[in-house]
Amino acid sequence: MNKKHIVFFMPSLSGGGAEQVTFNLIKQMNTEKYNVTALLFRRSLEDKKEKKNLKDLSNQINIIELEGSRLREVFFELILKLRELKPDIIFSSLAYLNMTLVILKKLRVTSSLLAIREANMPEMNISHSSYPRIMKTLYKWSYPCVDLVIVSSSMMKKEFLSFCNIEKENIKIMMNPVDSDYLRSKADDRILFNNKGLRLIASGSLTYQKGFDRLIRWFKELDLSEASLNILGDGPERDNLRNLIKHLKLESQVSLLGYKKNPWKWVAGSDILILSSRWEGMPNVALESLALGVPVVSSSESGGLVELSVKDYKSIFIYKTFEDLKSFLSKYTPMRTGELKQSLLGKEFDQKEIYYLFEKNIDNLFIK
Repeated sequence: MNKKHIVFFMPSLSGGGAEQVTFNLIKQMNTEKYNVTALLFRRSLEDKKEKKNLKDLSNQINIIELEGSRLREVFFELILKLRELKPDIIFSSLAYLNMTLVILKKLRVTSSLLAIREANMPEMNISHSSYPRIMKTLYKWSYPCVDLVIVSSSMMKKEFLSFCNIEKENIKIMMNPVDSDYLRSKADDRILFNNKGLRLIASGSLTYQKGFDRLIRWFKELDLSEASLNILGDGPERDNLRNLIKHLKLESQVSLLGYKKNPWKWVAGSDILILSSRWEGMPNVALESLALGVPVVSSSESGGLVELSVKDYKSIFIYKTFEDLKSFLSKYTPMRTGELKQSLLGKEFDQKEIYYLFEKNIDNLFIK
């Protein structure tokens, strides 16, 4: 059997949601059917989670690390590697990498089929970029040249069709894969917070996008005297957030817990996961929280979660204003049990089901 060669091109296989989705897809790849290569940036060696992920995959796939930590540092080496590897398909899941691959294909560096996944709602991604007009032009110019565009919701698909001249049959909706069994096994030993009031948890990179600054300010205005807010993650805004907590005199209620190797046991011990993101696609942290039986309260900029909330997911509450958030939390009574709560996540996020759909979409590229 002549195996097809697929290259997954990403900065790393740890960190944000796009990286985690890519890692979960690679784990499920049928290596009897495909030759699989992960083409990564060198900075991955400094990341403990990355080292573990690479170790887990080392006997399954080919791993190549480029000599640089930024795209501009690896650009020419990337050209050489793609010419050397001559893959049948290249997959990426970050907009700037997606656009780079289109440029390389236009320059005839590669003739590979391009399968890309969009991680964020495109219009929000554009509006929050440093150069919105240029970014929108790049989207409109590059994405119609891609062979397969994977999106995580009908909302995202609709946005693309509204401003990009992409053929409708080239856009496929595919949910983020979630390994619920693994998450629940890691969360069995829950961290239980000892305050009497609401136990709120938030998780993500400490960046402007995640909106933890406005969450902390909202928490102050909520005036929940016995509640706690614990924030998991690390990032460039850490010092600013720490100073904000001190300025608002919230040290006894709000904690920055930093990066945790096993964040799921902290989430599982909370009453609510709260998202304050300024823009998202389909946030993995929310899906993982639901898999652990913890309801989600999210801003209306949370992309695909809005779509889920109006369907069958009553465990997701979307707030449009601070008053919406205040009203919901003031009335909310947590359900606390002595054991891990039942999953609130549907089967449409099962990683095996998602991989079956992914493989089907990939195979269809060869019969067009």
